[in-house]
Amino acid sequence: AGAWRHDMPPPHHTTHSPSQVGALPKKSVYQLWDIDVVSIFILLRQEVKLCEDLKRQNIKTYVQQTRKELNEWWSRCHFADEQKRQFSPFFSDCYTEDLLDLHELETQKLKTFYDSNINMFQLLDKRQKLWDKRLDLENRANDPSRLFENRGGQLLQEEKERKLIQKDLPKIETELLSLARNYENEHNKPFLVNGEDITEIIKRQWDLHKAGKEREKMTRRSLVLAFSKISCFGLDITEDEKMQLFWKIKKMYLSFAFAFALLALAFCVNQHI
Repeated sequence: AGAWRHDMPPPHHTTHSPSQVGALPKKSVYQLWDIDVVSIFILLRQEVKLCEDLKRQNIKTYVQQTRKELNEWWSRCHFADEQKRQFSPFFSDCYTEDLLDLHELETQKLKTFYDSNINMFQLLDKRQKLWDKRLDLENRANDPSRLFENRGGQLLQEEKERKLIQKDLPKIETELLSLARNYENEHNKPFLVNGEDITEIIKRQWDLHKAGKEREKMTRRSLVLAFSKISCFGLDITEDEKMQLFWKIKKMYLSFAFAFALLALAFCVNQHI
């Protein structure tokens, strides 16, 4: 009666219903998946911890790199030393993650400021280039030797550049001052370039330029008077000789003024020491 027959299940074998049989492998897959997700999460946490440890070990290097980038953005935004000193963490030597975060926030702040006023900065750079070129052309025009060194149509090229500057410079200045007024109305403070109101910078440059022209006229008048006195003594000199004498006297005057400025600077330094 206890003998095993072929129509009986093998010993130690448990029978299941079809639904039970289908549930077993699915449950096993979920268990394996849960184990893999947990393992991956643990590995990721370990990797993040390793990176944070490395970051703490090299925090000084990261801060110095961020300070270098911050300096570049200060330069792009034309910040003055006084404006830079307002960010006191820049001068801290306590290198921590909080210090690095402050530097990164300040850098991002400057990037946002630059992007918000990019038209202003672009016009400012264009205007300065045109202004420098204008002064350079004026200095060349005052040099009589260039008349004898007109190689490759240099004088014609200078005249074209002069006309282009006379046309473009007023337009750029008008647009620049308009943007500056809009900025001041929106933020209740002037737009500063190296710590100075852009409108004051433009006005001062033109005032200095006008004063320089007036000094040059006075110098020419003094030389004309000197030449007339020379003629009274019976000395006759050509126009070319007059121009050469004019430039010699002018160079002597500039050399004297430069030497006097150096002496004044040396005196101030000695007084300070």
